[in-house]
Amino acid sequence: MELQTILENKPKKTIGRIIRGIIRWFFIIALGLLLAAGLWFAAPWKILTILAIVLASLIIVPKFLRKWVWLGFAIIVAAVIVWIFIPEKDTGQWKPYSLDREIAEFNAKYAVPEAENAAMLYTAIMKNQNWDEISGQFDKLGYRDPNCVEHWSAEDNRKLAELILPLEPDLNAIREAAKNNKCRFDVFPTITDFEKEVKRDQIFRKWTNILYVISNHDAQLQKQIDNGITLMRMGMHLSIQPTLIDLLSGLPIAGTGQNQLKKNIMDAAVSSQQLDAIENALQQSKFDMASQWPQILECEKFYAKSIYALMYEVHPSGEIRFTHDYCQNLLNIVNEDPNIPRWTNFQKKLFLLSMWFVLPDKPDGIFQMIDASYQPYYAVNWSDCFNTKPAQPFDPFAELQKCPSYPSQWNVRGYVDLYAASTQATIANFSHILCQREADRRGCLLLCAMQQYRHQHRDWPGKLEDLLPVVPEELLTDPVSQERFVYKRTGDGFILYSKGYDGIDTGGKNKSIYDPNKPSITRLQDDILIWPENLPEIH
Repeated sequence: MELQTILENKPKKTIGRIIRGIIRWFFIIALGLLLAAGLWFAAPWKILTILAIVLASLIIVPKFLRKWVWLGFAIIVAAVIVWIFIPEKDTGQWKPYSLDREIAEFNAKYAVPEAENAAMLYTAIMKNQNWDEISGQFDKLGYRDPNCVEHWSAEDNRKLAELILPLEPDLNAIREAAKNNKCRFDVFPTITDFEKEVKRDQIFRKWTNILYVISNHDAQLQKQIDNGITLMRMGMHLSIQPTLIDLLSGLPIAGTGQNQLKKNIMDAAVSSQQLDAIENALQQSKFDMASQWPQILECEKFYAKSIYALMYEVHPSGEIRFTHDYCQNLLNIVNEDPNIPRWTNFQKKLFLLSMWFVLPDKPDGIFQMIDASYQPYYAVNWSDCFNTKPAQPFDPFAELQKCPSYPSQWNVRGYVDLYAASTQATIANFSHILCQREADRRGCLLLCAMQQYRHQHRDWPGKLEDLLPVVPEELLTDPVSQERFVYKRTGDGFILYSKGYDGIDTGGKNKSIYDPNKPSITRLQDDILIWPENLPEIH
C-alpha cells in the first residue's frame, strides 16, 4: 500500500520539477542572451551588473541563500517604490546645469575690438527699428521676394517711397557697417538660446529684401552697385560666424548681392572704375572654410552638450545631480503655455531613475564623450575643396540618408556618436554648396574681366584664354566640374556656365526632379548658368 502511494505521488513531483526547471532555465537562457547582447553592444555598466547578479543568483548562488538574495531585491524594489512617491523637498535652489562659463570663454577667445567690429554696429541698428513690422509693410506692398523686384520710381509707388524714407539713416548705417573687414557676434550655441541666433539671421534677411528693393529705385547704377556690394559683405559677415545656421543664412545673402552685381557688371553704362570696385569686393569675398571649421565644430559640440546638460542640475554650493524635472527644462526652451500639464511626481521619479541607470553621475563624463566623437572631423581638409571634383550627383537627402539611423552601442556613447555622425553629411553638403558659391564668384570675376576687355576692344573676347594676360589661370577653372568654364559667343552676346557635377555639357541648362516620397533629387541636366540670367530661347 505504501509503495503504491509513492508511485502515485512520484509522477506529480517529477512534472512539477520539470515545469520549474523549464521556467528556471528559460530565465537563465533569456538573461544570458540579454547579458551577452548587452556586453556586445556595450550597454550601461549598471544594467549589466544587475543582469549579472540576477543570473548568478539563478546559477551560482546556493539554494539555501537564494531566498535571501531575492529578499534583498524585494527590499530594494520596495525602497525605490517608496522613494518614487515621496514628495520633493528643497527644489527651489537647484538650477539647470549651464554652459555659460564655457561659452563666455569661447566668445572671449575670438572677440574683435569694438572699434573694428561690424557686429556692434549691426546690433545697434537692430534695436533702432521694429524690423518685423517694417518687413510686414513691405510684404503688404508686394515686395516679399527680392528676386521678383523690378525697377520702380517714387512717382509710381509713393507708398513704397514713403516707407523707405525714414529708414535711410539706418540703411546708410548698414552700408557703413558692411565696409568693416571684421565682424564677430557673441554666439549662444545651445538649444536653450537657439532662438537668439535665428532672430539675428531673420533681421539680416529682412535687410537684404529692403536693400534689394532700394537697388531698383530709379535704376541708379551706382546705388545698385553700392547695395550689391553691401549685401555681399553682409552675407560674408554672417557666414564667418562660427555656427552652421549663420553660414546657411549668410551664403544666400552674399549670393543675392552677387546676382545684383552680375547685372551691374553687364550694364552697358558701367565704367572701368565701377568694375574695379566690384572686382575688389569680389576678391575679398572668397570664403575660407578651413579657418572657420574648427570654430564651427566647437559650436556643434556646445549644441550637443547643451542637450545633455538639461539632464543635470546644479546647487549654489556647486553640487551636481540629475535633474528632477526634465519636462520643465524642455518647456522652458520652447516657451510653452504655463497651463500645459507638467509631469507628476511619479513621472519625474521614474525618469530620474532611468537616468541613473544610463547616464554618468556628472555631465563631464558625457562632455568628454562628445569631444571624442567630434575629434575625427577636425582632420577634414577644406583646403582641397576647390581643387577636387565633388562627388556626384549632388543630393543633400542622399547624404543625410547615409548617416546611421541607430546607435552602434546601447549606451550614451552610442547616441553621442549617432548625433556627431550627422557631421559627415554636413561636410559633404557644404563641400557642394561652397563649390557652387566659388564657381559663381569666379564667374562674376570673369564677367568683370570680359567687360573690361570689351571697353578696350569694343567686343567680347573670342575665347576665355584671351583674358589670361589680365586674369590668373585659376579663374578660368570651374571648381565644380574641375574643367574650364564653358564660354560661347551668341551673336552680340555670350553665355557662360559650368558643366556641373556630372561634367556633361547641356548648354547651360539645369533641370532636376524632386521626389518627396523618398525624398531625393534626380538631376536631369546639371549645368550651372553664370550669364545670362536666363538662357535665350532657341527657335
